[in-house]
Amino acid sequence: MNDIIKYKPEFILTLKNEFLINEEYSMLFEEIIDLMTSSTDQKNFKVRMSKDINLNSNKWHRKRFLTDNEKCKMKINSCLNRYSHITYNEVTLDILKLDFFELDLLKYFVETFTQKYIMDYDSDIWNYMLEKVIFSNVNKWKINNKYFIEYFLDNLQQNFDKIKEGDYQSRLEDLWNNDIDEFYLAKRTNQGLMKLISELFKYKLVPRDVIMTILKDLTLNISLYYKLELGVALIKYIYNYIEDNEKVLFLEYFSIYLKDKNLNIKIKFMILDFIENNKKNESSKNEDN
Repeated sequence: MNDIIKYKPEFILTLKNEFLINEEYSMLFEEIIDLMTSSTDQKNFKVRMSKDINLNSNKWHRKRFLTDNEKCKMKINSCLNRYSHITYNEVTLDILKLDFFELDLLKYFVETFTQKYIMDYDSDIWNYMLEKVIFSNVNKWKINNKYFIEYFLDNLQQNFDKIKEGDYQSRLEDLWNNDIDEFYLAKRTNQGLMKLISELFKYKLVPRDVIMTILKDLTLNISLYYKLELGVALIKYIYNYIEDNEKVLFLEYFSIYLKDKNLNIKIKFMILDFIENNKKNESSKNEDN
């Protein structure tokens, strides 16, 4: 900071006629002038300059040069960042008013919303916005003959493929030994993904046979306990959305796993908790009746 030499504007202006600007820079400055004088009303364009040039953080007013695409992304981020139990209705309405005029914007919203939902899966508050964006603006959010929900499901498939196609077990074992923060982040991300898949299953946007295929992939090998953990979580989430006879089959399925001496101890307790909680729920229902 001490190496910076400060010059008054008056001194700089005395040099303006002593140096010539080549054609390339002249065109560049003309372009900047055009941007500064065209799209924004001069009366509304004010920049307060700090008296201390070293601490001046204002620079040029960047919003003046933002594209419509960038402004829309900023609006998406602003809405999702202030979404809460208090603002959920207001923010959702603001999101529904957005015009995703480009595929890039639609995909940006899908990816950003999905990440928010997944990382905050312990809370059900995001289910409100999920339902609204699925069943509202259906025709408005259609780009290249594909509806919003089709892009949403495509993104969901891509996220699940990272589990299915990669060596998920080895990857988490490696993270456990070498990067514990990334380990827990990966586990949380994929637990949230199971919650999101189950919510779409509730709306019949993920067919039953697809769910069964997913569960088969996650639970087929008992030694891949990190995958099995996700399978147990998915069953827990979809349990309230399936028929009674299917619930019985899942409980029987779990009973078989509990008999295997090689079952991971954590998975065993997850299954036991699941069975115990559902027995309590069934008892409560019977007492109410």
